[in-house]
Amino acid sequence: MIDLNKIKNVIHAENGSVAANNINAPVEIHNEQIQNCISIDVVWDKLNSTNLEDWSYNDDNGIYICKKDIALTIQHKRTEEIISFDEPWVRKFEDPNASKELFQIRYNGNIIQEFYCALVDGARMFIPLPKTPSRLIISYQKYKLGEIINICCRKDFDFYLQMAGITIESKK
Repeated sequence: MIDLNKIKNVIHAENGSVAANNINAPVEIHNEQIQNCISIDVVWDKLNSTNLEDWSYNDDNGIYICKKDIALTIQHKRTEEIISFDEPWVRKFEDPNASKELFQIRYNGNIIQEFYCALVDGARMFIPLPKTPSRLIISYQKYKLGEIINICCRKDFDFYLQMAGITIESKK
């Protein structure tokens, strides 16, 4: 450890770390605050363990925030350009028009995963895209994401999946 009394330049940062620099000495940083590393699996576990009441939505910026862990967010990546989406299952709704919408799961601002949803029935409901147009299955994780991004109309999400003929893989 470098003796800070013999160093010409000592920097104290707000986060409690200290950096010292001497012309003949390497920079050494001491930080008492230990950063926890987190894996992608842990992020998914956090997301899967939430309830709908654990989420809030800011319509101004399209961000869903987990109230239990504000580092966990889902962002609706809105664009000016509407990407039309047409598969047989979206035509089962009263309004057959649909668009393809991008969402990002983020932790501490880092993109964990991107996923697409169809905004169906005249922009009434987001439905995560099934595996293929003919294999109408979504994973439990996509189901959970669909619940979260439809928190304003959560009671209808299962009904819309049923109308579309989409089933959910069992929770793993």
